Amino acid sequence: MKLLRMLIAAAVVIAAPLYGQVNHLAQNKTPLFLDNASPQVIALYQNMYNPQPGPEWAQMLINQAEDIFANVEHLDLPAVIVAAMAMQYANEFKPQQVESLYETTKQHLRHYFLLRHYFFSCLLPGRAKIDASIDAIRISQGAPKAFYNALVSINSHELKKDEGLVKIAQQKYGKVKPVTLFHALLYLELKQLTIKDGRIVALLLRNLALAYNQKHMVEHELVVIRVIRELEIEGVLPVISSPESVYSYLMVHNRK
Repeated sequence: MKLLRMLIAAAVVIAAPLYGQVNHLAQNKTPLFLDNASPQVIALYQNMYNPQPGPEWAQMLINQAEDIFANVEHLDLPAVIVAAMAMQYANEFKPQQVESLYETTKQHLRHYFLLRHYFFSCLLPGRAKIDASIDAIRISQGAPKAFYNALVSINSHELKKDEGLVKIAQQKYGKVKPVTLFHALLYLELKQLTIKDGRIVALLLRNLALAYNQKHMVEHELVVIRVIRELEIEGVLPVISSPESVYSYLMVHNRK
C-alpha cells in the first residue's frame, strides 16, 4: 500500500488545484482537452471542481473513475487523465480503495497496449513516468522504436558527436551544452514525427514535463515546456493551455 500511496500522491498528470481555489471555477465549463469527451468524463471532471472533501465524496470519485476505466471502447487519454486526477483526490480519504482500483485497472488493461501506456504515463512517478510517456507518444503516433530509444536515455557525450544536433543547438539556442543538445534532440525528433493526433502528443509532453519535475530535473522540464510552446507557434501542436502555464489546461477557463 505504501508504494501505491507514493504513486498516486506523485502521479497526477498535472497538479490539481487546491480545494480552496476551485470555488470560482464555472461548473458548466470544460477545458479544451475534453472537447468531445463522454458525459461520464465531463461529470467526473465537474465533480472534482465542486469538491466536498470526505469519504463519501471520495467514494463517488472512485466509483466514477472505475466506470470510466471499465468502458474500454470509449477510453482515451483525456479520460485517463481525469480518472487519474480523481484517484489522487480520493486517495486522501480512501487509500485502500484507490489501491484496489489501480491494481484492477492495470490488470484490466493488460491486453490494451496503448491504453496501458496512457495509464502508466498518468499514474507512475519519475523515471517510470518518463519512459511511459515517451513510449506512449511513440505508440500513439506509430513512430519507430528509434524515437523511444533516442529520447529515453540521453547521453550528452554521444549527442555532441551529432553534427546536425550541434548545429541546431548553436543556431536556435545559442550554446552547445547538455541541456541545449537535449532541447535540439527533442525538437528535432518531434518535428520529424508524423503526428496523427496533436492533442495526444501535447498531453503526453505535459506528462513528460511533470515527470522531469518529479525527478528534480528542472532544466529538462523547462526544455519540454519550451518545445511545446515552439511547436504550438509553428502550428504543429494545438494550444490546449493558457499562455501563462502549460499546466493550466486542466483549469476551467471561460470559453465563448
